[in-house]
Amino acid sequence: MLISAAVVRFLKDQICSHVHPDVSLQVYMYYGAERLRDVKFLRQQDIVLTTYPTLTNDYSRVSIVSLCICQVTLR
Repeated sequence: MLISAAVVRFLKDQICSHVHPDVSLQVYMYYGAERLRDVKFLRQQDIVLTTYPTLTNDYSRVSIVSLCICQVTLR
């Protein structure tokens, strides 16, 4: 998810607090100097939260489409 830098940590906290305790959901904040840039690791996460500037800074030479795996179910 591409979001504003002001809400990265807030949104992660909200996702984790509103998911049922029986559900295992991997949420990763791809933000800050210590972020893991390994695409294989990122693909293993259920949700990756980042900002557009962070994404374009790290992957400006890579097709963003090749990074995306997106499944959305609306109920």
